[in-house]
Amino acid sequence: MPDTPLFREVYGFNSTHDIPERREQVMETKSGRPIYSSTCPFNGYACTKATDVSEEHGETRPLGVCSASGPDGNAVITCPERFKSDVVWDDMREHLFPDADGSFFVLEERTLGEAGRIDLIPVIHRDGEITDFAAVEIQSSYFSGGSIREEFNEYMDEIDDGHPPDPPVGSRQMDYRSCLDKRLLPQLEEKAETVEAWGKDFGVVLQKIAFENSNIVRRISRVPEDEATFFFFVYEYVEDTPQYRLELDELYPTTFEEVDRAVGESMAPDRAEFLAELERKLGREL
Repeated sequence: MPDTPLFREVYGFNSTHDIPERREQVMETKSGRPIYSSTCPFNGYACTKATDVSEEHGETRPLGVCSASGPDGNAVITCPERFKSDVVWDDMREHLFPDADGSFFVLEERTLGEAGRIDLIPVIHRDGEITDFAAVEIQSSYFSGGSIREEFNEYMDEIDDGHPPDPPVGSRQMDYRSCLDKRLLPQLEEKAETVEAWGKDFGVVLQKIAFENSNIVRRISRVPEDEATFFFFVYEYVEDTPQYRLELDELYPTTFEEVDRAVGESMAPDRAEFLAELERKLGREL
């Protein structure tokens, strides 16, 4: 495997290319707080990911890494904001509202009562009156191992001082199953029940490499798209400049019932292991 940069995209742009828009400065967050950051091109506000106090700059400073290299050299998206793009919006409209008549808009971070918050609510409206909607969660991946903050600060300090970008070579172990199998899918139950009760569709947006490494997804049966109530939007993340590209690799249609069944099965202990443990216990008791 050839050497790959530890950071693949930083502040929304290819880490190896000199992009003037990436340079940091003191600016305001969406809520009006000062921060030493750069504008995220995917949400239009100052990046606030994983902030820490920067003694050098006297303000908080984010970890503006959109994606990093996994141990196999793959570029892996580690920030959910990276999925907020026209490509994803267009795919949601096409597949969640195939016959809709009206304007499309995406509302972000809405509350579903006691079921919790949902990342995206795409809607169809006519002059502000909503005629249809769906619920969508975004899932990026986690990495394990040492922090990359020191490498990030050194990389950005050089850029802020006027030097060309020189990302460090390296990788991190990616924990795909924690983000999807242990976090997102088990937590979807209440949210999905609420959306299903309303008779609306649910979607999950994620990268192909995370989808393929999920033990739960393997248990979920596919159904014809016109019978589906739950959709996985599975994206390839393709290297390009000045930004990488998201390309829909697969739309995986299924149902709330299939997802619920698969999550339940994944949480149940393996039958053979359970019986073996019972027999060991029985042997100690006899």
